[in-house]
Amino acid sequence: MKHRTVFEIHDHAVGSMGRMPESWLAACRVGAVNWAVVRLLAVASMVVDHAAIIFGGGMGWRLLGRAAIPGFFLLLLAGLERTSSREKYAARLFLVGIVAQGVYSAFWMTDTLCILFTLGLVVLLAERRAAEVVLVVAALAGVEWWRSDVILEGGAWSVGLLVLGHHAGRRWWLASVSAASFAVYLWPFATWWGVAFGAESAAWATILWFGTRFAWDAPTWMRTGWWWYWFYPLHMALLLVLE
Repeated sequence: MKHRTVFEIHDHAVGSMGRMPESWLAACRVGAVNWAVVRLLAVASMVVDHAAIIFGGGMGWRLLGRAAIPGFFLLLLAGLERTSSREKYAARLFLVGIVAQGVYSAFWMTDTLCILFTLGLVVLLAERRAAEVVLVVAALAGVEWWRSDVILEGGAWSVGLLVLGHHAGRRWWLASVSAASFAVYLWPFATWWGVAFGAESAAWATILWFGTRFAWDAPTWMRTGWWWYWFYPLHMALLLVLE
């Protein structure tokens, strides 16, 4: 059976008249991924995590909130498959990252760059030659080792693993999502807190793997526009005000 692209499935769905297309029905079944749902769950999880920081929800709420990390990584890799311009994709991430950095620094009381810079760097490196990727990741890791802290959230490991995941194929790159999620909390020091968060994130990524492996092309990708990016700094600013 010929494997259809997401565009072919979309054309089939649009061309069907008078009934709900089979491809859309398939997107609602167990085993199919609805990227809009993944996006909403990731956002909800992120809000839970950050609210627990402000209002002292305890480790259980933080662990639930950390499920946002593999969700956002999955969405980034899915977006790389569909974007018409990686340069514009990266520019959008960096622009919102610059605006969000002040709120992020105040929220976490850190000078580390927010996750949007991590994701933007991954987008820029996604189609570069292997030697260039290795050079950038090695330089980033070297600076982080020198200062005993990450420069951007997730560190060099997450950047390298996500770029590797992009090239590993539709099916197999999901394994690197677990590894990248783990790296977010194990770099640079494997504390008990980091191990707990990393293991929990890897478990969520594994669940997502089983839910997406047979339906990568399900026609449920939704364009959200700029509001999706601005929600990140705005919700942290609101939580700081409520504090």
